[in-house]
Amino acid sequence: MNISVFGLGAVGTVTAACLASRGHQIIGVDVDPSKVDMLSRGLSSVREPEVDGLLAAGLKSGLLSATLSAEDAVTASDISLVCINVETGPDGWQDIAPLEQLIGQIGEAIRRKGRFHSVVVRSTILPTTTRRRLLPILERTAGPIGARVGLAHHPEFIRKGAAVADFSNPPRTIIGELDVPTADRLAELCGPFLQSLYRTTPEISETVKYADNTWHALKVAFANEIGTLCHPDRIDSHALMELFCADIRLNISRAYLKPGFGFGGACLGKDLRAFVHWGKAAGHELPLLSSVDASNISHLKRSVDWLVAGGRQRFAVLGLASKAGTDDLRSSPFVHIVQELRASGRDVRAFDRDVSAGRLARHRHAGSEATRLDLPLTEDLPELIAWADAIVICAYSADTRSVLSMVRPDQMILDFARILTADTGMPAYHAFF
Repeated sequence: MNISVFGLGAVGTVTAACLASRGHQIIGVDVDPSKVDMLSRGLSSVREPEVDGLLAAGLKSGLLSATLSAEDAVTASDISLVCINVETGPDGWQDIAPLEQLIGQIGEAIRRKGRFHSVVVRSTILPTTTRRRLLPILERTAGPIGARVGLAHHPEFIRKGAAVADFSNPPRTIIGELDVPTADRLAELCGPFLQSLYRTTPEISETVKYADNTWHALKVAFANEIGTLCHPDRIDSHALMELFCADIRLNISRAYLKPGFGFGGACLGKDLRAFVHWGKAAGHELPLLSSVDASNISHLKRSVDWLVAGGRQRFAVLGLASKAGTDDLRSSPFVHIVQELRASGRDVRAFDRDVSAGRLARHRHAGSEATRLDLPLTEDLPELIAWADAIVICAYSADTRSVLSMVRPDQMILDFARILTADTGMPAYHAFF
């Protein structure tokens, strides 16, 4: 392909070098004459293993060139990869004015060029920026999306010091598409590097980079606070975290990483509070670990606010145990829902087949807790659904799927377990997050 790469910093230079090594015709673009001059001589403006060799090879093969002119770059290419750095201030404010200006220049060049051109933004930008800020500029300058111009967001996941390896072997490739031709062209371009390809919305594509980096920052802070707790008693924190990371079923895995309801149960909250108390008693400041319980409490409040906002009065709550398939009610966040709904004056009845079975069998956690909490349990699911004007699905089970066939048009389904996709098309169905 004929490709223009806008922005010859770390991402743009690596992108240009790697794509040229794959046989694509690359023209690099930057407003900084020194960066353009260096690329024109096969040199990198950033220190990164392997890049200098790839650039020199690209220059020798005639596949690599550079220019200061956006117009020339667009005219000579079919797809533009926008890799300019978007500055963020200390307070988090993001300055996208240079990016908007560049998109306008590219759009004007496309309009004068007169044939279809794809614009792919690789810059890290806040959610909705592509659709709400960049798309209108491109359509105003180049014409309607899909006709003469295409637009996509395509985040990069390269680390300094390992950029070439990461570009050539990414963990996954994400395309936030607005038009099919551009997404198809981009998928073809990424073909040699693909491990897994995800075509999604620009909003998800933009947000995933922030989710990644926030998660990495959280991991660093978490490990450091664990180390802080270990140090006074000479507990080897590195040996500890080796054991922590050895659990790939729960600790280093997809487990617990789905938005939904707060945590509860017999272990998580209890152990968290004990661990934090132990550290504070030793005089340690633990802002991250100390805030986890508060975050969970805030999330539970948001959940109840979401339920009552619909204005319904009779709530059927499906699922009470802290974990589906058990009868354990200790510190169950779903019991919290029932209590808060009742405190707000709502009429609440609940169904949980396992809790009912456990109570009948006099299991301690089901029987004593249900009695102590005065839970309004029923064992007749069809009767419960017929009575309610709002059905709250707390946990996934075989019963919850069968409920869908019982629901009337006038009833509302409020789903914490995401048993259906959020865009199911059912007006009465609402998924939390």
